[in-house]
Amino acid sequence: MEGRITREVDGSVCVEVTDADGRSHRVTFETDGWTVRRQEPEASPPDSSSDPSVRDERTAQARRFARYLLVRERGYPARAPRTLPEWVAVAAVTVASIPPASFEAQFGQFARQLRSAVDPAIEPVVDPPAVTVDGATVYRLSVHLEFADETTFEPISQAVATELRAADDFDALTVAVSRAIGASAPPGRALRLAVSGVSDIGVHYEGRTRDIVSDGDDPNSGQFPVRLEMNPDTAPIEAYEPLEGGLQQLLVLHLCCQARDRFLEMGVDLPPCLRILGPGIHRQTVASRRLECYGRLFDVEKPVDGYRLLDLERAFSV
Repeated sequence: MEGRITREVDGSVCVEVTDADGRSHRVTFETDGWTVRRQEPEASPPDSSSDPSVRDERTAQARRFARYLLVRERGYPARAPRTLPEWVAVAAVTVASIPPASFEAQFGQFARQLRSAVDPAIEPVVDPPAVTVDGATVYRLSVHLEFADETTFEPISQAVATELRAADDFDALTVAVSRAIGASAPPGRALRLAVSGVSDIGVHYEGRTRDIVSDGDDPNSGQFPVRLEMNPDTAPIEAYEPLEGGLQQLLVLHLCCQARDRFLEMGVDLPPCLRILGPGIHRQTVASRRLECYGRLFDVEKPVDGYRLLDLERAFSV
């Protein structure tokens, strides 16, 4: 995926993107609210996908990448912070750094909800809906990073974006994030990897005729949270739960896979550290089941060429 900003006039910005099939897209955004005014894709090249669903997905990828380009190259708020792969990677390293006692205090309720999905002896925190749910049940939790505010978000995410491509594993990703946070600290202020707070548990129930979404109350302030969204049907809860710090490792895996999915949904090649298997964004998991352009990367039990399990041994060693 390649792109460039071609025009900025009063009230609008135009971005030209070439997608993975070689098709060009001209995407024009209104700067008031960053809505898409229009998107003009060229005719498909002869060797591009003949599947109309894949062509539609390429169009959506181009639109997402255009938004990403506006954030990275101009600092425009064209995408929410939690949709930026670098920011999600920062959150993954932060959650990995939490001491066990703090993790239990902040994420214990969410961990209990996940355990209750695989162990009927555990009482859930959130009761099931009164109506029949025909599809997936996805538990959601907003996570606020202690060091994130208007002065630190942009320099940290830009610094991580610069270093992320060279990171070949989670240890290298941790070094890159720590270095970016250290270099981005305002004068006289020390930044530390920590979670300042989490929301109550929210739930997304997929129904046959309609979805039911209930976001948990969030007393925390801040514009830069990330969001966990775990589906017990695809998350390997039973494999991780018996491990020391197992559910913390699972949440770190989930956030790394979210960062992976944020690149994939734009049609962008992955950095080596994110060529991993595991459950990420629920929407991307659904897309992976129905579209040939995505592999089934959410399943840790089925090998995919070029992808591996995330090695967190050093991050969680005592």
